[in-house]
Amino acid sequence: KRYSCDDLLKEENVELLREVYTFSNSLMEESFEDFVNHVSKRDVAHVFYSSQNPQELVGLALWCVRSTLDPNVKVMMQGKLRIKQSYRNKGLHIQSALRFFCSEWLKSVITQRNLNVRFYFFSIASIFNYVSMKRQVVDSFILQAGPKGSQRTQESIQNLP
Repeated sequence: KRYSCDDLLKEENVELLREVYTFSNSLMEESFEDFVNHVSKRDVAHVFYSSQNPQELVGLALWCVRSTLDPNVKVMMQGKLRIKQSYRNKGLHIQSALRFFCSEWLKSVITQRNLNVRFYFFSIASIFNYVSMKRQVVDSFILQAGPKGSQRTQESIQNLP
């Protein structure tokens, strides 16, 4: 199911938010406050349930898209990705990424009437995730990050392929 993160944080959805937090926390421990803070900085939450047991939560992916100085370039960022061990290698993360990308691309095309909008996918991955992910992508590069707004960071972003 797809939820707006803003909707997920509303008072009437506190039970669902707690359910999603409990699931996420069972896979990677964090405080409820940190979880809520993370959700508040994303746009969309994909919550996956088991097809055999529609009450069993098996995956979570948080997403956001941000504009750049170039109106033809958008940055797609995944926040949390939590998938129950028994559901890994079933493509839930790819399904989530493709759904989010398609919806954002269509939104950009409809609102900007521009078919040339490019999306870049930014991900922060541990070295182990990076090694396994690298085999799956066509091209990747590492930003030379510096302090926010620094010349080094600006040059790195401007030199995106």
